[in-house]
Amino acid sequence: MRLRHRRRGIALFAAAPLLLGVVPGGSAQPAAPAAPAAQAAPAGETQHPIVNPSFEDSAPGTAPAGWTVSTTGTGGSALVTDADASTGEQSLRVVQPAGSTVTAVSSATPVVQEQRLYITGRLELEAGTSASLMIYYRKADGTRMTDRQIQVTGTGWQDLRLPLAAPPYATDVVIMVRANSAAGGTTLVDDMHLVEEEPESYDPVLGVQQELFIDDYRIESTDLERVVHPGTKTGPVLTPTEPWEGVMTQIMGSVFWDPSYGKYRMYYVGINAGWRILYAESDDGTTWEKPDLGLVDYQGSKANNIVLAPAGGGGVVYDPDDADPNRRYKMLTLVWSGSTRTYRAFFSPDGFVWTPSPVAPAIPGADVVTVSYDQEKGHFIALTKQIYGVRAFFLSTSTDFVHWTYPEYALAADELDQTIAVSHGALEAQTYAVPALPYGNDYIGFPWMFEITAHDDPGGTGGGADGTTDVQIAASRDLRHWHRPDRSNVFLRGPDGSWDDSMVITSSDLIVTDTEVSTYYGGWDGTHAIPGGERKAAIGKVTWRKDGWVSMRAGAETGTLTTRELEVSGDSLVVNAVLGTGGSLRAELLDAAGDPLPGFGLAASNPVTGDQLAAELTWDGADFAAIGDQPVRIRFHLTGGDLYSFTVADGATIAFGGSDSGVENRAGAGDRTLVEEVWSHAPFRDHGQFVRTVHEVAERWRATGLLTRDEARSVRVAAARSDVGRTHSEETR
Repeated sequence: MRLRHRRRGIALFAAAPLLLGVVPGGSAQPAAPAAPAAQAAPAGETQHPIVNPSFEDSAPGTAPAGWTVSTTGTGGSALVTDADASTGEQSLRVVQPAGSTVTAVSSATPVVQEQRLYITGRLELEAGTSASLMIYYRKADGTRMTDRQIQVTGTGWQDLRLPLAAPPYATDVVIMVRANSAAGGTTLVDDMHLVEEEPESYDPVLGVQQELFIDDYRIESTDLERVVHPGTKTGPVLTPTEPWEGVMTQIMGSVFWDPSYGKYRMYYVGINAGWRILYAESDDGTTWEKPDLGLVDYQGSKANNIVLAPAGGGGVVYDPDDADPNRRYKMLTLVWSGSTRTYRAFFSPDGFVWTPSPVAPAIPGADVVTVSYDQEKGHFIALTKQIYGVRAFFLSTSTDFVHWTYPEYALAADELDQTIAVSHGALEAQTYAVPALPYGNDYIGFPWMFEITAHDDPGGTGGGADGTTDVQIAASRDLRHWHRPDRSNVFLRGPDGSWDDSMVITSSDLIVTDTEVSTYYGGWDGTHAIPGGERKAAIGKVTWRKDGWVSMRAGAETGTLTTRELEVSGDSLVVNAVLGTGGSLRAELLDAAGDPLPGFGLAASNPVTGDQLAAELTWDGADFAAIGDQPVRIRFHLTGGDLYSFTVADGATIAFGGSDSGVENRAGAGDRTLVEEVWSHAPFRDHGQFVRTVHEVAERWRATGLLTRDEARSVRVAAARSDVGRTHSEETR
């Protein structure tokens, strides 16, 4: 049996050490010196030409051809030298006396939004403070849109790499060398290159979880209609009732089921003369209590549910895998120190008492942040707002919640968003936040789209901008490339006059069962620029069927959807579909030439009908497991209904209800499988007891070498995602 990974690895981890030296507008310790940078771009990437990149086209002692040099003050210069070079014969010596400024700007390269570019170069510090190497985006009028910069310390030539995707409104990019330190210094510069990353690649290996149709990643061709299904809202389930909440309880936080605590736990924000992180808990996810925690003073009393202040936004993750019990709960949030705001990480043994991380700030920048945990991969995910000229969100990841990769561009509003916003009567669109988390075989995100109706600075990010927010859905395989082929809202604001008629946002996580998926959302009854005391905010819940955000739909006439090439490892093909009266879903399996595999043609396919969360597609006289290792395409034939997802399942893996771990259900002591050992403890009082039982059994198997650490984690994740023991559904085996 071939066991496949669930999601592709995230390529940015390999580049993380190169990003550690990047500091917006400041200095940094670079990577260790290495061999001279190659002039050719890596395979699959594109090098964009700039004039005179290694300063070989100018005579020593002259200004570099193709570069624009400017100085302020006295004594500064940027001249070609043959006294030292990284490669070739010449380099650029930038001399900056104290109190002066020297800049050298390369030839410009036109850009389009989200073009993923980076610059490479080699710098050597001769004396004083290093000049900065900058990737610098400009608007059509030549003014700055955004930039990122890096400096060097130490001795010898040092390799630098500086990535930054092209932002909205930018028309070109230049490489800039800028020296303006108070103390002055001399820096040698050589081998400047502008490179475009390799486009997103396709991986045919299919994981063991469900494949959704939020984007076209697995679709080769189709004549079906993509439909976004707005969720069903409930609430509000939590409203401001306490003085420290004012009139605004915001869900800029997390809500999750805690199997060790046996309750749903909510971390949210209250706003009254400052921001505070507050706590509530629930047995059923609908009725919430705000316990007196006795932790933080508010006007002379600790009889409140405040867990941290002043702070707000971000979120909390429960981490059962951390060997340190004092770090069982992890928080990433925005904190204040006087007028300074930063992103800070905290740890807790119980979710109540929090200790700050030894590294501060955790991530540069300070504003909206969302955080989640990919338990199967063992890494944490943060999307933070960074300086970019417009509201945009950048990805950082961590394996320990202390050390995070430097923020890398993930998502911003694009030209289609602008067109949609203008059609609604707004001035422009920006992205307010992007909660992102693992689901199925990929990652899903919920961009909060801010349609701006008024502000003083077009393209700016000021808090005074007015407008509304709505929530869309996006998909990604690597957390860097996000796709939104349908920009419809995944749930709707309320009608005029309702508690959520102006702005809606979401928590950082999902509550997933075998039958449905839900999240908690915040609703405002006033637009963004209305003063906080004049608008109110509360928290509700929105629910979809399992995998139910997006479907591919056919009417009375049969339509088809053909996947791209797939490498599968399971023994059955399972679909989530709703077929109306007279509707059906069938499929054929195709070889590399596009011809049906013997026995898997359309005529042999048994139709799926009705409302099915997990229906197996079968063929008369043929077994899906027989396709073995050969690559296949699946062509679905759909009539009168919606197809939400498909899964290639493995009957020999550990699964609880419809939640599959992808781990082989091998036999242990006494020839009993792990699933059999878990069910020997049934019945379970509730979902929490079931999850705790699975954790205990998985840990015993790991301790005896029957499971690896990663396999045990995958089993625990499958148990937590299952519906077993929940009050609204039957326990299934």
